[in-house]
Amino acid sequence: MVLGWAGCASDVEDIDNDEYRIIEGDPAPDNVAEYAATIGVHFRSGNQVSIDPFCSGTLIASDVVMTAAHCCDESNGGPNFNPMEPDEVAVYFGEGPAFIGNTVNGDFYGVSQVQIHPNYSKYSLTNDICLFRLEVANTGVTPIPHLPASLGLSNGDAGTLLDHVGFGFSDLGLTEFGVKLHAEVPMAGLGCVVAGCPTSGNNGQFSYEQDGSPYWGPCNGDSGGPAFIDRGGTTYVAGITSYGDAACAIYGVSTNVSYYQDFIDGFIGGAPPLDCSANGVCNGDCAPGDDPDCGGGGGCDGDGTCEAGESCDGRNGTTACGDCPGVTGGKPSNRYCYVEGVCEGPGC
Repeated sequence: MVLGWAGCASDVEDIDNDEYRIIEGDPAPDNVAEYAATIGVHFRSGNQVSIDPFCSGTLIASDVVMTAAHCCDESNGGPNFNPMEPDEVAVYFGEGPAFIGNTVNGDFYGVSQVQIHPNYSKYSLTNDICLFRLEVANTGVTPIPHLPASLGLSNGDAGTLLDHVGFGFSDLGLTEFGVKLHAEVPMAGLGCVVAGCPTSGNNGQFSYEQDGSPYWGPCNGDSGGPAFIDRGGTTYVAGITSYGDAACAIYGVSTNVSYYQDFIDGFIGGAPPLDCSANGVCNGDCAPGDDPDCGGGGGCDGDGTCEAGESCDGRNGTTACGDCPGVTGGKPSNRYCYVEGVCEGPGC
């Protein structure tokens, strides 16, 4: 549903002052398509929504928003991430939420699905990408496509200006935030290659300097926000703001969107239908007896008992078999898989 009002937090003050958000950034008005598609991420409780965004993101399909995985993770300690529940988050469309009388300028949309990349690391912030599915598609805003692998960033793009957008802090004193602004910052290279980076990163990331000579860039609250690039006259989302130094004054790192094309396309298209046909492959997600490839031989006899040579997903040299129950997606704490009659995983 579209949420029509907000509460549970203080008003955004000085919304029209000259202290720009994104350090030393400029206003990002909604009459520019890519800026209209840049959204704020807000905490939600029932129909109450915090007026203050805690992250940013981008509408990449009429009902899909892309942001950072660390914006979606509500785990407290431990190595595993824990996706927030859909009813705990709302997505804001507008230039900056503020109360006008008893209503809020802009629109809040509810979320029906939260999907963190399965290989996200909360410690290294690799695979830092998360997708929301909106409860109601926003047909009034033009989505900005994610950069495909065929046009993906390379080290040959070093020096190319990428347009970073978000609702985060605008000043190094970290006092002003909540209005959508943007700043163009040149890409330094794939991975974390800027002086001061704690690691070298990988090709699923790119980095940039933002020490004020002459460029500043994203800061707290801009996490999850886009870095736009022009390819052949089309604007694409090339990056997702991930992390930087604590002062937002040395370097920044973004998730390299084109690296995750399969993950994104799979979510936008929804889950593919189950293939339970006689194609020579036993699909363990099919109901017992539905896939003829799961019956007889190959360690899967279709007798309803998970036994030697059988597992829910074919791990450890076994055969994926409908005889073996399992949950291998969703919250990590709920996942389990029967392997040769033994339950493995935290959900056991």
